Amino acid sequence: MTLSGSFWNFWSHTSQAPPKPRRRTAVLTEQYVETMGGGSKDAFSTPPCFDRAIGDPRLPVELTVDIVLLAAREVALESQGDDSDASASQRLLDLARVNRVCHGAILSTLLLPNLTLYGMHQIRAFAISLDKDRLGTRALARSRVHTLTLRAPSLASLKEGYKRALFDASQAQSHFEKDLIPFIRILLRHCTSIKALRLEGVPHGLTNLLHSISWQLEEFACLIGHYGRDLKQDFWLPDRWTSLTELQLHGPQFRLTATTACALASLRQLKKLALIVPVIIRCPTNLPPEWMDTWLGRDSKLGINPLQILIDRSTSLEYLLLVGHGERDYVGNTAKDRMWLSNLGFPLTNSERKVRLKLVTAIRRYERRSDDEVGQARRRVHPCEVSAWMMGRVRRGLHWFENEQGVRGGRGKEELDHWIESFELLDRGPSTTAT
Repeated sequence: MTLSGSFWNFWSHTSQAPPKPRRRTAVLTEQYVETMGGGSKDAFSTPPCFDRAIGDPRLPVELTVDIVLLAAREVALESQGDDSDASASQRLLDLARVNRVCHGAILSTLLLPNLTLYGMHQIRAFAISLDKDRLGTRALARSRVHTLTLRAPSLASLKEGYKRALFDASQAQSHFEKDLIPFIRILLRHCTSIKALRLEGVPHGLTNLLHSISWQLEEFACLIGHYGRDLKQDFWLPDRWTSLTELQLHGPQFRLTATTACALASLRQLKKLALIVPVIIRCPTNLPPEWMDTWLGRDSKLGINPLQILIDRSTSLEYLLLVGHGERDYVGNTAKDRMWLSNLGFPLTNSERKVRLKLVTAIRRYERRSDDEVGQARRRVHPCEVSAWMMGRVRRGLHWFENEQGVRGGRGKEELDHWIESFELLDRGPSTTAT
């Protein structure tokens, strides 16, 4: 290459610019770490103390929540065997007050999924909390409450055998239902994901609210027939209860008539039905013409068994349970119920369909004998006591007496034992009677 060519190449190719240095940013943060149990160095030999800039020494929030949840689960396990321990929920609420994170964790995992409220004090407090939306309770209740149980307060007369006043419990129940109405409306308006509702009271004035959630209810338990009246027909329309599979109706003011049996049989998804201390009324033989179909055979002057009407008309019923007591002169005596169940026959339209029949008689646990009238009253089983006892078993999932036979003793603080009897449908037509 000539000298001129080398100069030409030098001036025709510009030299590349040197690379620019990259900008490096360092973010310096200061983290305060406490070591539990101390360390081997002198820096950890002294326990942590108060610092004006940091505050009091404390555990990490995650560790605090784990400790509180561990204690809350222990409280929940201790209360499972006792249906009358209303203080368990109060102890859980005390643990929830540690901080906001613990409050949300306990409510969403332990209290709200299977929520049980005892008495007007707890019902009123939770309703006000939902109405004012304290600590985000409304959003949690809307998505977390799947089972809601509202219990009446435990009566002092319940432990004393109701003394000599037979209707004290009924009067107290009426006052509870009257005070319950405004607060249960708030609960049902915000708890929109309920699958099971257990109400220790008659659902007065709740037709519109239940209409909005009845289509999603799979389990329902309540008192029926205040002052002995029959079921309301518009309350049990089958189009409203499209998902209901388990139903428990409590007395002692509940009457089972032919009208009631037809209304319950119209529930197309109903598989389990329990009648607690009911009054079964035999059907008259002079029924209206529209009732005189092949399912209602009449071959006796004593009338027609309403339970037979229920079995004949229902297309989905698999389990029928009757619960009462052994007191002769009290409502809910199982002597007549035993006759009703023993005379039931297979349905005429489908003789292959099987229906399990059970009768449970609540009996008083053995106590020391007493000759005075007060002592005798304490040993007797009151119908309202049977209903409250069954509500307690509902909360613990023992209300269907599955895999139980014969005489069974009470659990925990239960004051009632029970005697279980099973029956089979007779191989005959549906026209059965009771004597």
